Amino acid sequence: MNISTLAKPSAPVLPARQNALSHLRKGRISAPLRVLCYGAEGVGKSTFAAGAPRPLWLGAEGGTGHLDVDRLPEPKAWADVLSSLSDVRREGHDYRTLVVDPLGWLEPLCWAQVTGGKCGIDEGKDFGWGKGYLAALQLWRAMIAELDAIWTERSMAIVLLAHATIEQHPNPVGPSWPMYQPALQKLPRGSFAQWVDHVLFAQVETVALKGEGQDKRTLGQVTGVRVLHAAPSGGWLAKSRGLPDVMPLAWSSLVEAEDRATAMRAELAELLADMPEDYASRARVAATQPGVSLEELVNKVRTKKESMK
Repeated sequence: MNISTLAKPSAPVLPARQNALSHLRKGRISAPLRVLCYGAEGVGKSTFAAGAPRPLWLGAEGGTGHLDVDRLPEPKAWADVLSSLSDVRREGHDYRTLVVDPLGWLEPLCWAQVTGGKCGIDEGKDFGWGKGYLAALQLWRAMIAELDAIWTERSMAIVLLAHATIEQHPNPVGPSWPMYQPALQKLPRGSFAQWVDHVLFAQVETVALKGEGQDKRTLGQVTGVRVLHAAPSGGWLAKSRGLPDVMPLAWSSLVEAEDRATAMRAELAELLADMPEDYASRARVAATQPGVSLEELVNKVRTKKESMK
């Protein structure tokens, strides 16, 4: 065959390049909650998560025996964890919240996957100090990627529960001090804390009282009220985006606070719409900082706007 007689393919027609700036998505994107809630055993973390819409549980079956909830099969190996998460993402169902309870219970499964179950995470020729934890972090990141896909593709809320542990908080300019942290090795703990919207510390409320008479000590008295701390403190790790510092330990309280924060953000955007850009830019940045009081920020901007009239 004479190749010169063959029809020559025409040059492909490339689609016209679209200007990305002409397709901007403006405003805050509404999305389900991503929460890491931790506290002492028995404080009520699982009951808190059970109040979320249509929850599905992944974790140790024994810890939720008192709750009427639906549970995935208890994972026996790390592969089971990722397989269950993949099924939640791909299969048809009407669950609206995925609860991992407790997060630290999965840690031995992760470490066994790294070491093959033949040695400790810091033992063996391939697992010197720190190397095993770095290898485990890659597995945790794979889990976070799967959770993120469930959150985005299935529009499910993600609730991660963890026990609390007390660790020394490093202080580069002075003495360290004890601090409540989620009971998880520090590398995955940091990754999960960064990924979620809110890190909440659950506690039975304690109030400080002064001793009477000659006893001048500050004493702690437990009130019996179960609360969530959303603001960081010298005593615990926490973060939030516009939530009140303290709220009742109930899912309804979290949703109410989140709705109020959303309304505050909308009001702030409206107030800043015709403010000087340098001031508006600083206010927008301030609104994104963990622990900021949106209500105080809105009041400040409102007062500033009134003064400019």
